[in-house]
Amino acid sequence: MAKNPNKLNIPKVNMYRRPLGVCGCGKPATYEVYEDRQPHCRDCMLDAADNEVYIEVRRYDGGFNDAS
Repeated sequence: MAKNPNKLNIPKVNMYRRPLGVCGCGKPATYEVYEDRQPHCRDCMLDAADNEVYIEVRRYDGGFNDAS
């Protein structure tokens, strides 16, 4: 079977997510914030959570003993 020449083997990269464990400020991240699980340190997580709109926050280690 011939391969499709229009499909390139380019890895998909999420430009909104930094590598696991690094916050946008450069500190080690311990929290995932927002629905797309952006890595945040504790200070940045508290800064993001300080508003009137509900946002999702969870620890990297799961935090709920749910093997996540």
